[in-house]
Amino acid sequence: MSQLAHRVDGVLSDLDDLLQQLPAPAYAEPLSVFSGSSLGQHVRHVLEFFQCLTAGLATGEVDYDARQRDRQLEQNLDYARQTLHRLRSMLNKLDAEKPLRLRQSYGIESVLLVPTNVSRELVYNIEHAVHHMALVRIGVQLYHPAIQLPQHFGVAHSTLIHKQTA
Repeated sequence: MSQLAHRVDGVLSDLDDLLQQLPAPAYAEPLSVFSGSSLGQHVRHVLEFFQCLTAGLATGEVDYDARQRDRQLEQNLDYARQTLHRLRSMLNKLDAEKPLRLRQSYGIESVLLVPTNVSRELVYNIEHAVHHMALVRIGVQLYHPAIQLPQHFGVAHSTLIHKQTA
């Protein structure tokens, strides 16, 4: 497993570890700290970005705006875990150097196609996931303090290194 694949798997493993501890009703519960969004909505958002990447492999074009916004994924904890497990399996087998185009919309008439590759999009997805996991961490700490998260959950790798050397 490449270093990048290992990092992707580690991030998704951390997310799965949280989902194993989370009571099913808590997954879809609206939280005021998230302006009424739920932990499940953040998890769905993270997983759907990875799904957009895997879907783009067939066409050569990744479009993160084309997310399904699957309500079952944000409301059903078991379904979310199954989806996460499928993604972990798929993401570990990707050709990291496969060229892709990133489709980015900036309005109805403004679409950019940006050259990229699988490795670059995996890096983006890792950082995106960690950002949302930082938000999830806040929700868990406030509403489910009995759940123990590792110190690195939702913390950027560069921040972890900085804290070790400061």
